[in-house]
Amino acid sequence: MMNRRAAAIAVGLLVVLNLLVVFYYVRGTRVADDPFDGSGLGDAATVMQYSHPDFQETEQRIAHQIDILEDESLEESLERLNRSGAYYWPGAISEGGAFVLSDHVDPNASITDIERILSSRRFHKVFFELKELGSERSSSLLKTELERALEDYTVRMTEFLEQQNQSTGDAQNQPVVTVTVSFGSFNYEAGESPAVDLTGARLKVLAIVLLMGLHELRSCEPDVDAIVEKALAQHDQFLSQAAGRQQRQMGIITLMQVGLYSPSVLVTGLTGVRPPEAAKDLPAGLSEARSFPLTPYDALASWFDLHRRVNAVQIDDRKGTVDVEAQICTDAAAAHEWLLEAHSGG
Repeated sequence: MMNRRAAAIAVGLLVVLNLLVVFYYVRGTRVADDPFDGSGLGDAATVMQYSHPDFQETEQRIAHQIDILEDESLEESLERLNRSGAYYWPGAISEGGAFVLSDHVDPNASITDIERILSSRRFHKVFFELKELGSERSSSLLKTELERALEDYTVRMTEFLEQQNQSTGDAQNQPVVTVTVSFGSFNYEAGESPAVDLTGARLKVLAIVLLMGLHELRSCEPDVDAIVEKALAQHDQFLSQAAGRQQRQMGIITLMQVGLYSPSVLVTGLTGVRPPEAAKDLPAGLSEARSFPLTPYDALASWFDLHRRVNAVQIDDRKGTVDVEAQICTDAAAAHEWLLEAHSGG
């Protein structure tokens, strides 16, 4: 009886050992054959630390994005910043959080905008390539692209508002502030998609403002200030004419969804293109400086990636990281007052 039991245990151990050998062989083969390995970032043994068997779909989508971006020039990547899907996968860490409806735009909305933009690998690509160009060339490229982006956004926004007003049956007299937009009304394909829509046009404008601020492009101050002016005008358009709290809250929802009024992006952009003391002069409690690590677009695991968020892998920093600092607005009313003063005094 004892010999049979010992034999059974021995057989069991051999089976487990064989299964482990097969598992690691298959896993190692998958990593070695993974599209990432062709990017020159390292051999399979090195790549293993940025790969996890529970996130195969995530890693395949990352590999697909890298393949697309490898074939893009800087100018093409700038143009394609209006593809909305790239901002929603992996997307903002705060995505899905509750918005608080009040008399002002909820600060959480603009935090989400910052994180959506910074999560985009196309944004990473543009950021690092502009960094290599220098301020004069970067300013020229961004100024030109912002002009195009704003024109495209304005056309799409006008069409959107006309469609919304027509749906009320009174296109001539219906106040714009009654436009209602539900949080689920914008369809997008999470990941790389050729689709361009109002959401993508909006986020492209905000992404360029953020790039100007993060690279501290002083010559772009008039351009950022022009976006602040337009955003403040939208704020006034959607909110100041609202009759009653309910209409005001509907206006806030619309502004957060399709407007350029994103305080954290605007404050970060404006303080970045102004002299260094501009950020130091921000009133206490208006915002907090928050650092985000950016990796090159072909990193196997960025700070935002899904398998990185749950600590399944570490950040792939073999090509280096750059910590960028954004002003995350915590007081909506104070941020609005500062933007008004900064624009009028600019």
